[in-house]
Amino acid sequence: MFPSLAIGPLTNLQDARSCAAVGFDYVVFSLARGSHRMIPASSIWSIANWLSGPGLVLELNGASLPELEGLQGSLAIAAVVMPAEDWVQLSPEERMQLSGRIQGKEIWLACQHPGDLDLVEEAVSLAAQQKLEARLLMDADILPPGLEETYSIILHFSTPEASLEFIETSHWQPAGIWLGPEMEEAFGQLDYDRIDAWLETWTVRFSDK
Repeated sequence: MFPSLAIGPLTNLQDARSCAAVGFDYVVFSLARGSHRMIPASSIWSIANWLSGPGLVLELNGASLPELEGLQGSLAIAAVVMPAEDWVQLSPEERMQLSGRIQGKEIWLACQHPGDLDLVEEAVSLAAQQKLEARLLMDADILPPGLEETYSIILHFSTPEASLEFIETSHWQPAGIWLGPEMEEAFGQLDYDRIDAWLETWTVRFSDK
C-alpha cells in the first residue's frame, strides 16, 4: 500500500483545486485558533464544495471546536489534525462531540516536539475509546527509531529535498507524507512548479500507483 499524500493548510480555492487536479489524497484547511493559516469555516465550506477527489482534513486545536459549527454539518470530514497534547486535555464530552463529526474516523495526532512523544500512548488510547483510527503526524527530525513499528505515521519534512531523498532511499513506507509551507512561493501561495517537480519523483518511485 502506497503512502497517502496530504497538503496544507491551504488558504484559497485556486490552490485547493490545483491539488485536487494533480491527485493529492487529502487537502488540509485550518480552523485552529491562533494559527496564521486559519480561515473562516464558511470559506472552507465554500472551497470544499468546489472540490472533487481529495479527502477534507481539518486542522484544529483545543480552542477551536466551536469553529466546527460554521461548517453547517454538511461536509464529509475525512480526518482532523490536532496536537496530541490538546487531544488529551479535551473533556470526554468534547472528544465525543468531535469524533461524531469525523466521517472518515481518523484523527492525526500532531507531535511537533520531542516532549509530545510522552503523550502518544495515552492519546492513541483515547482515540480508540472514540472508535477513531489514530495516526501520528510527525516532523521527520524528531521521529525516534522504532516508533514506526508500533504506530501509523504521517511524516512532514522541513524541505522538499529532504522528503524527496526519503522517498528515493527509504525502504520504510509511512502511512502518508504531508507537504506544507515548504511547497509555497509566498505565504499562502503554492509553488506549482515545485509541486510538479516533486510529484514527478513521487510518480517514478511509485510508478504503478
